[in-house]
Amino acid sequence: MMKTTFTLYLCLLSLLTFSIVCYKKLRSGSTGDLVIIDESLKDYRSLADGLDPKSQVIYVSNSPEGLHNLTKQLASRGKAERVHIMTHGTDGNFVLGQTQLNNANFSEHESFWQSLGNVLVAGRSSLLIYSCQLTANRTGEQFVQRLHSMLGVPVAASDDQTGSERRGGDWDLEYVAGKILRQHVLKLMDFKGLLVPTFTQLTGGSSPFNGMTIATDDQLIYGDFDADGDIDIHSYDGTSAINDFWQNNGSGSFAKVTGAASPFENVFENAVFYFALNAFVADWDNDGDDDIYVPMRNSGQNEKNFYYRNDNGKYVLLSGASSPFNGINVSGNNEMIIGDFDTDGDIDIHSYPGSQLDNEFWRNNGSGAFSKVTGAQNPFDNLSGKAAFSSARYAFLGDWDNDGDVDILVSRRGNTSVRDYHRNDNGIYTIQTGAANPFDGMAIANDNQIIFGDFDADGDIDLQTSDGSSTLVFWRNNGSGNFTQVTGAENPFNTLPNSGAFYNNALKSFVADWDNDGDVDVFTTNYTAANQKYFFRQNDAPPRITSTTPANVATGVSVSSNISLTFSRTVTGAAGKNIQIRRSDNNSVFANIAANGAQVTGGGSNTITIDPPTDLDGATGYYLTIDEAAFVDSEGRIFEGVSNNATLRFTTGTPPTTVTSITPQDDNPTNSSSVAYEVVFAQSVTGVDASDFTLTSSDVSGAAVSGVSGSGTTYTVTINTGSGNGTIRLDFSGLTGTVPNVSAEFTTASAYTIYKVSNASDYYRSANVDANWNTVGDWISSADNSFWITATSIPGGAAASTLITTGQTMRMPTGLSLTVRNLTIDGTLHSGDSQFNVNGSCINNGTLTGSGTFIVAMFTNVGVLSPGESPGFLAFTNDMTTSGTLLMEIGGTERFMDYDIVQTFGFTAGGTLSVSFINGFTPKLGDAFTLVEAGNITGAFESVNLPDISPLVWETTSADGKFTIRAVNNPMPVTLVNFNASMNESAVDLVWSTSSEINSSHFEIQRSMEGKIWENIGLVNTRNENAGEQHYRYTDMLPLQAENFYRLRMVDADGTFAFSKIEHVRFLDSKAQLRSYPNPVTDRIFLDVTNVESIQTVEIYSASGVLHYTGGYSPEGIDVKALPSGIFVLKTIGANRTTSTFKFAKH
Repeated sequence: MMKTTFTLYLCLLSLLTFSIVCYKKLRSGSTGDLVIIDESLKDYRSLADGLDPKSQVIYVSNSPEGLHNLTKQLASRGKAERVHIMTHGTDGNFVLGQTQLNNANFSEHESFWQSLGNVLVAGRSSLLIYSCQLTANRTGEQFVQRLHSMLGVPVAASDDQTGSERRGGDWDLEYVAGKILRQHVLKLMDFKGLLVPTFTQLTGGSSPFNGMTIATDDQLIYGDFDADGDIDIHSYDGTSAINDFWQNNGSGSFAKVTGAASPFENVFENAVFYFALNAFVADWDNDGDDDIYVPMRNSGQNEKNFYYRNDNGKYVLLSGASSPFNGINVSGNNEMIIGDFDTDGDIDIHSYPGSQLDNEFWRNNGSGAFSKVTGAQNPFDNLSGKAAFSSARYAFLGDWDNDGDVDILVSRRGNTSVRDYHRNDNGIYTIQTGAANPFDGMAIANDNQIIFGDFDADGDIDLQTSDGSSTLVFWRNNGSGNFTQVTGAENPFNTLPNSGAFYNNALKSFVADWDNDGDVDVFTTNYTAANQKYFFRQNDAPPRITSTTPANVATGVSVSSNISLTFSRTVTGAAGKNIQIRRSDNNSVFANIAANGAQVTGGGSNTITIDPPTDLDGATGYYLTIDEAAFVDSEGRIFEGVSNNATLRFTTGTPPTTVTSITPQDDNPTNSSSVAYEVVFAQSVTGVDASDFTLTSSDVSGAAVSGVSGSGTTYTVTINTGSGNGTIRLDFSGLTGTVPNVSAEFTTASAYTIYKVSNASDYYRSANVDANWNTVGDWISSADNSFWITATSIPGGAAASTLITTGQTMRMPTGLSLTVRNLTIDGTLHSGDSQFNVNGSCINNGTLTGSGTFIVAMFTNVGVLSPGESPGFLAFTNDMTTSGTLLMEIGGTERFMDYDIVQTFGFTAGGTLSVSFINGFTPKLGDAFTLVEAGNITGAFESVNLPDISPLVWETTSADGKFTIRAVNNPMPVTLVNFNASMNESAVDLVWSTSSEINSSHFEIQRSMEGKIWENIGLVNTRNENAGEQHYRYTDMLPLQAENFYRLRMVDADGTFAFSKIEHVRFLDSKAQLRSYPNPVTDRIFLDVTNVESIQTVEIYSASGVLHYTGGYSPEGIDVKALPSGIFVLKTIGANRTTSTFKFAKH
């Protein structure tokens, strides 16, 4: 037991002793923080300014010896609690002394890792690596894990941008292998840069080109062969029967693709070239993809001027006459340069055909056809030999002065080294010399050790050249074509060995955006030896668009939407640069917007918003183009721009439209089974159907939209009106049922009033020429006294009014008793023996006949009142007033049986009373007829027309509510000898004579237009002379300009009177058609004829054809008193046997 305890104490003592020794060793000559800073960093010394003063700093020189020197320094240093490495880095790599360190070359630099391990104490120290994106991928994570395992300490690294927050970085070390205290991570907030190199050298397995075999290191061409937006490679490996196609995955890794996936599948041997120098890649047909022109593919087969056209990522060979290059000769099959030399937007050719003095210019017509152009139209016409080169391999094309066109640098002519600069000025080339030539004196080894591209991502073309020394030279373009040699941290190649992307041969360095991140990289196939395939990737990419609103190829975009561009970093719009919104259908510019103008907002952030000046057109495709360098980040790196129509394209939706009107198309009100509305939209729409409409109705059932027709802006909507009376209004309610949609409902159309059923309170009218009161179809009705329908009921006491229409006759059934309201007779009402209860007014403007009884407050006669049905009586229970005509018939002396009577309570006389005989009746002396029986009579008839009963005369009395006429002997004291009327130019002379005048008062001269209604036009007093005849004259100075009937009313001193015969004068064209008058007629009918002798015979027939009269004609006319009432036909036969026939009515 004691032995065991002693052994345990001894072990614990040994362990404690070892710990103390290790601690003393760590504390002895050790430091808390050892900071290693690579001098390739811009402003690298400012990093040290932010460190704790107790920290120790090692600067690593930016030279090929930098890593070696650091290794020696670390081998002799003491221990450190924390080692911080600050340098440039990218995915899985970081740089120390121009040497890339990564998992792939770990063993190559074993001595460095051992020296680093010398200052670290396993289990106690920690390693912190500050470089951008070191662990952004799995390769970087594996690298850090390997360091952790080998060194035995926690290792931390960043998986994103490390450095200034203003440039999108931070000082967090997100990936840790092991455990590290957060407070041990340095936060150097004053440093203004990012710990990322401009270019990173990737070799071996880190290079995306590592798996390729390329014959003689230059048998390749490159371009976007599969039309997917990135740079691919077409190469020959030197041994295979076919060429290779290496497809870019979109971010700079490549896979060899064969078969249907290869764009060269249909090309013989899958090879567009036998010798890459003879293949020229460009968008020859100007359709947006890369085509290939090969002046000579296989000279053994004379495969000349082959054109491989890219059709949506598949190449098709055009040769012979089909090739647009068929007529072009190119010396050596490669003595040509290509570019948009005439600045018209397509790729032209400048070539030397061989065997002649001058070069040739072949102009592209815009779609890939070429014509040789000479003279002033040739852009090279001002140059010696019409040539910009003597050997194409020494001609370097680029927009050197950054003005948007292609310039040319020529480094050798023949065997003479030159630095000729041919500047393109609006499509014309001129050689620049002296100070105007920025290349003058520039050292370029072998005249071809040069590569060029926008290496600092500031929007212009820079140069990297070799002057024959080991360190390459970077020439920075100042933006307008002047170049400055830049060294140190300002040199984007500063961290690379020899500061260069090539070493042995620039001709085997290929500049392109290989990783598709918006900046140019360099692929070098022979850096220091053959088949090396180094990739020099440009990091800290310039600003790129990461997303857009609307998204690319979006549809249905609102016409009023703004356009948002989200960039990978903060940007600001540049002066003099523009954004264009173009139409996809014809490439026309819809809007040109200054990148730094008021319509572009968000500068200083990573989201730029573009507000178009006006709304876009609906249902239209658009795309955006953006000038190169339109946006710049805080480091001066420029956005590459967008020049194609496929990157930022979208289609607007059709904006919501409105309904501008809904208008009734049919009569309104209506009783139709269907009606229509016209619906007009503000713009053309489709998809309009019945579901887009609703009906707002009242008191109508079964109404529905039955049809929709039309197109464009105008549609017709048909509605089934259902049943019943009421209103129907069409509303538009389908806001989402059409294309485009409609922004608002339309509910303010005028409604149709549907009127199909007669209401008791409606207005009623007679509907037919000959109608029966109880026949519904003989009536029309209206609810508003304007729109009428065939009635569905007869009028009653609630009707608004009941009208017998002019020209129509309404007959009453026998024994009918009815109630009506506001009865008006404009036509003829045969009342029969019916009883009428009339509410409201009762007015006759037409003809009222029959023996009806009218229970009415007041009856007004303005027309013709003709009681009975030959004869009869009309009874009115209350008052009656007449200003029209009473036509009374007498056929005997028995009351109620033989003559007409009007019975009423109160009678106001006026108008005309006309009496006629029927049935051949002639009164005898003393016969009396009471024609009006009333409670009281007021007023007097203006005209009384009584039939001639010579030698008897009529006596009229109005007393005790009765108007009576009686046949009496002639009491008149005046004996009328004659009475004549004759025309005297424009007047009428009336002359008459009397033979006796006893107690006579005066003569009233009366005139009538038709012989029915008479007016007094003059008065002549009698002389009361009995001695011989007395002669009188009266002149009518203003006769009527038509018919003029004249008579005398001879008045006695006691008021009794008698009428003379009627005379007639007519003021009409003597050639007018023969006619009779008056019409209707009571006593005598006259013919309107100038020469009475021209009438030989007159015949009068009844309507049934019975002859009632035949004989001659005299100026006194024809007596027709004996004719019964009715319609008659009068026929005249003239001396020349001409006949005239006309109708007249006899009352």
